Amino acid sequence: MTLRILSGPILFETTAEESPEEFKAAVESEILEKCYSEIPEWLEFVVSEQQSWNGRIFRAMECPAGSVYAKLILLATSKQGLPRAMLSAHETGGRYLLTLIEEGVEKVVDGEIEIYN
Repeated sequence: MTLRILSGPILFETTAEESPEEFKAAVESEILEKCYSEIPEWLEFVVSEQQSWNGRIFRAMECPAGSVYAKLILLATSKQGLPRAMLSAHETGGRYLLTLIEEGVEKVVDGEIEIYN
């Protein structure tokens, strides 16, 4: 299945039962609070609909501040890692690559990506 994402967002693993509101609260408490001692007032994000990839379910965290993505990727790839698997897309050589990060390990994975603006 093709992942449809806004250019730049990060997707976090979720469950079929987790509502958008529960997902957003979990991202704030489980992930953003690990990145920031106090979540900045300017840090706003929206969540996407659930998307399936390789039998797993993800939702995108879409934030206008690119620095948030960079900080999340750095933390996710550290020994500390993040409590949820993360997918990110990045462009290289004119094509998009999909990267899965879990338990501090980053690897490029197969997947079709549709970027929209």
